[in-house]
Amino acid sequence: MGKRAYKISVSMRTMIVFLLLILLTVGAGGTSLGTANAEIRIRVDGEFIPIRYGQPPVLIESRTLVPLRDVMTGLGFTVEWDYDTRIAHLEKPGYIVSVPLDGDTMTVNGEIIPLEVPARAMNNRIMLPIRAISEATGMHVYWIHEARIVDIRTEGQGKLTAPHRISWQFSTYRAPDFRAERVESHSPQTVDVLYVSASGWALIHTERGNQWVYLRENMRFIERPTGLFENREDTRWLEILSPDVVRILRQEGSWIQISTWLGPRWLNLDAPLIPQTDELDALLRRWGNQVAVYFENIETGFVYTFNPDRIYHGASVPKATFSMYIYQMADRGETNLDSRHRFRGGTLTQREMLRRNLMYSCNDSTLALRDVHGIVGYRRWIYDLGGNPDWAANRIMGSRLTANEAGLFARAIYDYIESDAPHAAEFRTNLLNNRIPFIVSDYPIASKTGWTSQVMHDMAIVYADSPYILVILSSRINQAAFREISMAFQQFNDRWFVW
Repeated sequence: MGKRAYKISVSMRTMIVFLLLILLTVGAGGTSLGTANAEIRIRVDGEFIPIRYGQPPVLIESRTLVPLRDVMTGLGFTVEWDYDTRIAHLEKPGYIVSVPLDGDTMTVNGEIIPLEVPARAMNNRIMLPIRAISEATGMHVYWIHEARIVDIRTEGQGKLTAPHRISWQFSTYRAPDFRAERVESHSPQTVDVLYVSASGWALIHTERGNQWVYLRENMRFIERPTGLFENREDTRWLEILSPDVVRILRQEGSWIQISTWLGPRWLNLDAPLIPQTDELDALLRRWGNQVAVYFENIETGFVYTFNPDRIYHGASVPKATFSMYIYQMADRGETNLDSRHRFRGGTLTQREMLRRNLMYSCNDSTLALRDVHGIVGYRRWIYDLGGNPDWAANRIMGSRLTANEAGLFARAIYDYIESDAPHAAEFRTNLLNNRIPFIVSDYPIASKTGWTSQVMHDMAIVYADSPYILVILSSRINQAAFREISMAFQQFNDRWFVW
C-alpha cells in the first residue's frame, strides 16, 4: 500500500512574480505574437515606431500599408498632405516623393515608379505602401512573418539578427506559447535573434526556419500527468503533476528537476505515468471471489483487472457479441436484417429481434436469431476475435465467460461501433439504450447486462471525456455494489486520464 495519490500544480503565482522581476529587452512589442490577428508593427533601425492616431498598419495583397504621419515622420520625412490634389508629399535629404491617393504610380525625384498596391484612405487616415517607398528612397526592408514586423534599415542592409547565448537545453516552438507545437530540442548554444518580446519570447533564425524560444529561463510545458519523485533513484513517486508549465532547475537526459511549491522534484519525460490502483484493490477485496473486473482506458490502453480469469456462466452478456456477428454479416451482404423469421407463432424482422436482444435482453429473440444463423459460424468468428470458441454455448446465453475475455469482446465492439461500417451506428444506438443497466455513470454508457439466479454481470463502454471499458462479472452482488464499483472506476478514470 502506498501513499494516497493527489495532484499538484507548479505555483504559477511564484513563477509570474519571478518573470516580472527578470528584464530582458531586445525590442518591444505586444503579447499577441505569431498569430494572424496580431497587429503589424514597424521597426526602424531596431526601434519600433509608435502608432498614435488609431489606424494600425494593414496587410493588403501581401503588401503593408502604413499610416502617413506616424510612420513617414519616423523614417525621417517631412510630410504634407494636399487635400485638393489628394497627394502625399514626402521630403528628406536627397529625396522628394509624391504619392497620389488610389494611384498606381508614385514619383521619386521626378521618376515615375509603379505601385503594386496604391495608397488608400482608411478610417480617415492616409495609408501608404511602406516597402515601395522605403526601397525607392535607399532603405532596406525585411518582413518577419512570424512576428508580423516590417523591419527597415535606413543605412545599408545592416544585420537582421543579434546573437544571444542560451546556457541550458531548450526547445523551440511554432508560436510564442509553451502549449504550442514543439519543433525540436537543442543543446546550449548561441542563437540568432530576430525579435524579443517584452514577455521574453524570442523569434530566432534556424536552419529549419524561424522558430520561437523562451529566453528568460529554462521552462517547458509538461503536456500529460506525470509522477514527481524526490530523488531520481526512487521507484515510487510522491505526487502527480497535472499538465502545466514548469521551471526546470536541472536536466539529465530524460530526467528533469523542476521547481514546485513543495520544493525541487524530479520527473522523467520518457516514462509513462502508471496509475496507482491501491484504492481499487482495497475496494474489490471486500467482495473477494464474488467479483471479477476488467477496466481499460481506450485512449491510453491502460488495463486493470481483478480476478480476470475466473470463469462464470455468461448469462446474457454474450448476446452482444452474437449481435455484432450478425451485424457484420449484414455489412457484407450475407444476410438481410429486414428479412422476417419465425417468432412466437408469428414473424419478426432480424432488425427488430436484434433490438430486443440488446435493449431488453429478450431470450426468444436470441434463440430465433440462433435458429436463423446457427452456431458454427459464430464459434469460428469468436476464434478469429481471439476468444475461446469452445465456451460459446448452443443457446448463446449459456456461454462461459471471464473478465479478460469480456474485455476482449468489449474492445472489439467499441472498435466496430465507432467505425463507418453500415450497421455500426444502429448497433451502438441499441447498446446505448440498454433498459436494464447494472453499471452506472455520469457519462453515456453502451452496455449489455446479463443475470441468472446465480450471477449478475455487465459489460460496458463508458463514453467519458476519456472513454473506457468496464466489465463487472459477479456471483450475484447487488445493484448497490455495482453502483459503488462503477463510480469508483469513473473517479479513477477521471483522475488519471482526463486533463
